[in-house]
Amino acid sequence: MTFQRKARAFRRSMRTLRESATSCIMLAAFTVATLGAAPAWAQPAEGTFCGEPNCSEVLRVPFVTCDDVWSIRTGRTLYGPLLYRGGLIEISVEARPVAPPEFQYPLYFEIIGGTCGQCQCHGPGSTVWQTYGTESCDSTFVDSGPISLKYVVPEGGEYWLQVLSLRTLPTEFPPPRYVQSSASYRCVQVRELTTPVAPIGWTQVKALYQ
Repeated sequence: MTFQRKARAFRRSMRTLRESATSCIMLAAFTVATLGAAPAWAQPAEGTFCGEPNCSEVLRVPFVTCDDVWSIRTGRTLYGPLLYRGGLIEISVEARPVAPPEFQYPLYFEIIGGTCGQCQCHGPGSTVWQTYGTESCDSTFVDSGPISLKYVVPEGGEYWLQVLSLRTLPTEFPPPRYVQSSASYRCVQVRELTTPVAPIGWTQVKALYQ
């Protein structure tokens, strides 16, 4: 009887060890999956960019307007990276014209999808909006309205916002008072207007009406 009790106790101990090992393996797998998925969704989907941009190839010239110093930028500037979650976005920019209407180029906003290693994404992007800025000094921000990126960036993908500013360099001397130029701009904002609707179960639906 003593031998049988010892055998049963040994079998129970082995079963407990196997169950503990299985639990540890499942916990480790869950932890790895959770940590592995976190970085992509931890990336911001919105942003306000003022001051020095992340990546820039622009030529800047000081410009005084609305009793403040702005910069006339010429070239491409990248802002990001941002995460596209499948909804609509809106772009806002603090922009002022630097010349009369007959001398104005638009300020172009382009989307570049993918990862930009060492700021190597400068180049033509998908144009989603353009503006000439605003003459008002009360509210210097201009809004794009709703923009969909679903044909440009895959849902859950990374993208950069590129601002393209144009300026015609004078060739005569003395230079003319005005040259063809895009608006001067400072702060750029990207906001989400909508996000994809997550599926809910029937129990959650019933709870809404209780």
